[in-house]
Amino acid sequence: MFVCLQEQLGYIVWSGLRRSHGTQGFRVIVQSPFSPEYLDQRIEAFLDKMKDHLTSLTDEEFNRHRDALIDRRLEKPKKLSALTMRWWTEIVCNQYNFNRENVEVECLRNISKQELVDHYMNYIAAGGRERAKLSVQVLSRAEGGAGSDAPSSTPPQDAELRPPPALPQPEKVQSVSDFKAYLPLFPHVKPYEDVETTSFVDSKAKL
Repeated sequence: MFVCLQEQLGYIVWSGLRRSHGTQGFRVIVQSPFSPEYLDQRIEAFLDKMKDHLTSLTDEEFNRHRDALIDRRLEKPKKLSALTMRWWTEIVCNQYNFNRENVEVECLRNISKQELVDHYMNYIAAGGRERAKLSVQVLSRAEGGAGSDAPSSTPPQDAELRPPPALPQPEKVQSVSDFKAYLPLFPHVKPYEDVETTSFVDSKAKL
């Protein structure tokens, strides 16, 4: 990842999809000696750089990345525990889509580069109409735990560091419970498969 290899921001740098009860999001996790404010700026700069990267992809490059993702999605779990967790997640979320990989891959095959760029610009890039961002910052209580504001060493000349994009003033959450209380609720996600509820309660049943 750019912010890990070239900017050397942290010990742990990871990004990926987050799914929870029918909602999806993109998350970035960084463990670093630098301050959360500085990290947030560099993450935003990285997302801004990715916007340029996506728009500059050729159709051949896009198809190659898409095919690689399809192959990974269709790869069978190597452990029974992984398959169990996949199916259990469907049960917990009341989705019951036990063929999710094949269903989503069929959609993935039809996605164009322009659709990907439009989605990124709308939901992930700074200024996107549907963008919603939550920054969770955990600080150490040790001396200097708040981190430094910038790297003490000069980044490599080929790092091509860019300034972060202009962002609106963030709203600091003072109370997590109050913050959650005024948020709108997503509609209940309908199951992919209709599962009939059956009662197994029988007062006459004997062990």
